[in-house]
Amino acid sequence: MTIHRLPPRATAGAVVTRDVPDFAIVAGSPARVVRQRFPEGLQARLLASRWWDKPIDQLALHMDFFVQPFGEETLHHPLLQSMNRP
Repeated sequence: MTIHRLPPRATAGAVVTRDVPDFAIVAGSPARVVRQRFPEGLQARLLASRWWDKPIDQLALHMDFFVQPFGEETLHHPLLQSMNRP
């Protein structure tokens, strides 16, 4: 079984016996994917941003971002800008 960089969410009592895709929510025994945490476009932006590779001091400047719900403005947040962009 593979543990992904962006771990999925499992409901209480879920028995995970196989790989689970990034951003998936799983439930049951054995666990099965019941839905995705975010829309596909947002998932792609989160993965492309590689925010987990950014320096901790840069992440700390945007701490409020980590506790707010995702909305349309989320797609334009500085943390979701790709590491490859200037």
